[in-house]
Amino acid sequence: MASLEDQLGGLATLSPAQRRTEWRKYHRGRLMPLGLGRDLASRAIAWKMQERLSGGLAPAINRELKRLAKQLLETGDIDLGRGPILKPSTKLVRQWHGTIYHILVLDDGFQFQTAITARSRPSPARSPGPHGPVRAFSA
Repeated sequence: MASLEDQLGGLATLSPAQRRTEWRKYHRGRLMPLGLGRDLASRAIAWKMQERLSGGLAPAINRELKRLAKQLLETGDIDLGRGPILKPSTKLVRQWHGTIYHILVLDDGFQFQTAITARSRPSPARSPGPHGPVRAFSA
């Protein structure tokens, strides 16, 4: 069997009949849509080849793409403004230039909590030993 790179390179040289056969092979036996150009058909086949090799998109991404496609069909537009949704009481912690910042997510916004300057060295109890971190054990 030829490598994926060879198969992808060969798509441009396929006859229309061969391209339809490849389409059915990678699109669960469905017929290639009428009027689909050579370039777009080759790209769709290449996508499916790579998808089979790499495992495809994550289910969450597939759901989001289906939601956007449905929205486009229904309204003629898509809303990409949806970002990650943070639940109230989530605490965001970030360190920047040696200072630790805490932000608390509220029902109606965010609350900035006092920044704490990070220590330059770890405390002795957490210092790594010569063979990795030192762990305390009780007998």
